[in-house]
Amino acid sequence: MITRTIPILMFWLWFVSNFACAGEVAEELLDNWHQWRGPLATGMAPHGDPPVRWDAKMNVKWKVALPGRGSSTPIVWHDQVFILTAIDTGRHPDTLPVTESDPRFEKKTKPPQTVYQFVVLSFDRKTGHLRWRQTASEQVPHEGHHPTHSYAAGSPFTDGRHLYVSFGSHGIYCYDLAGNLQWQRNLGRLNTRYGWGEAVTPVVHGDTVIVNWDQEAASFIVALDARTGQTRWKVDRD
Repeated sequence: MITRTIPILMFWLWFVSNFACAGEVAEELLDNWHQWRGPLATGMAPHGDPPVRWDAKMNVKWKVALPGRGSSTPIVWHDQVFILTAIDTGRHPDTLPVTESDPRFEKKTKPPQTVYQFVVLSFDRKTGHLRWRQTASEQVPHEGHHPTHSYAAGSPFTDGRHLYVSFGSHGIYCYDLAGNLQWQRNLGRLNTRYGWGEAVTPVVHGDTVIVNWDQEAASFIVALDARTGQTRWKVDRD
């Protein structure tokens, strides 16, 4: 009886400990805005108490100008605000990327012919001061974008330990929260062609980063190891 009781007791101690840890993580997520549309992806902050009225002066704690252009949403983790942007440097490269466009679809915008910087920014939540800035990549975009959109379209995601950002065919990047690059992947190399599309927000589940890569040339869903960026599985899409 004693020998059977000890393993059962150890199991329950393990279960309660892990359940408590999971509860703490879930509670911490509810206290933050760690992804697009918030902690529950519903556009609501269950633990938030924001002002319901504001204008250019009322209830504005700070305001900061952003370089370049971005259409992703900012996310918040404790005292940091993360946001992405794409900056046109005006520099002309020696060669331009080759794009294979599907002639069946009309393109209302053309690819630029200048180098863009794809930038990750972290601001202090209390003061708006820039904490760190990292240029993930410098490339010439191989496609245009919708007039109301930008080349920084996918919102960042954090699990409280790392920050995951996607600039589509310009790379997937993982940083720690101090701005140190942990890994990067060019998912375009999983294809033999570049098409139009693939603006996407990465999703993290446990220790897996899931990326839905939808574009004209070749679409797929890929799962990456969240700690290394290595491919776990990939499924082509029609």
